[in-house]
Amino acid sequence: MWQLRELLAQGDVDAVNDEIARSNARDTGPRDPLTASFACNVQAMMALVNGDFEEGERLAPLGIELAEGYNELAMSLYGVLLAWTWWQQDRLADLEDTFRSILDQSPADYPVVRAAMALLLSELGRTDEAMAELDYLAGLGWETVSDDQTEGVSLAFVAAACAGAGADGHAQAVYERMRPYAGTAIVVRAPGSACLGPADLYLGLLASVSGDTKLAEVHFEAALRLARRMRAAPFIAAAELELARTLRKGGRESDQEQIATLLRNAEESAQRMGLSRIQRLAVCVSASRR
Repeated sequence: MWQLRELLAQGDVDAVNDEIARSNARDTGPRDPLTASFACNVQAMMALVNGDFEEGERLAPLGIELAEGYNELAMSLYGVLLAWTWWQQDRLADLEDTFRSILDQSPADYPVVRAAMALLLSELGRTDEAMAELDYLAGLGWETVSDDQTEGVSLAFVAAACAGAGADGHAQAVYERMRPYAGTAIVVRAPGSACLGPADLYLGLLASVSGDTKLAEVHFEAALRLARRMRAAPFIAAAELELARTLRKGGRESDQEQIATLLRNAEESAQRMGLSRIQRLAVCVSASRR
């Protein structure tokens, strides 16, 4: 599990798939339920990374069933596993009750729970409530949030919530805590399994909400490079969208052709995969130029 996490964090998808294949080929007797659950989560995670959302959502609840009675964090892992996909599918509003149920069954003292709720509320346009969650986390201390053993997942949720709620007052402090993850993918620590894509996506959001467009551009370009190396269509589309949005803010006429290409690719890819949020925002950015 640790090896898989590190390989995916570095974007080495082929090595991850090789490890999964070797594990599946082993014939050393029956696996205990917890090991079987973790293995199921890993395969669900890789399906989501590849954009096979139907397979990912089929495997994710199976991981919970296999872990019943053995892992009190199974529901939390399920929520983290699918959170990015639900977010980009524009499903958070429809799934608020489900999401709250998952959070209610998660340990209340885990910063990731508050961070996930902040993201949910910011996406639903309930900015004051999202800010209250971010303020609570700031009160805990961003060092505490960054050291919560999720390997950057909490910080990624916070970064997205800061961008959605316009929380520039928290963005710089969160950026400093997240900066060590630059150049890697955010993958929850073993033995859990969930990938939120390139850390530079979230560093770019923090730089953007802080008003540093040039720094945001650097991060989104890095995110796109890593997403392409991972051959992860969902993260490629997300990075294309955010880079285009940032270049549009820069207002350089020389960037307009690249912006149009990025937006077209993001919109078409998102439409094909059913990632409604990315598609919707790509259309909005395209329309803003006309």
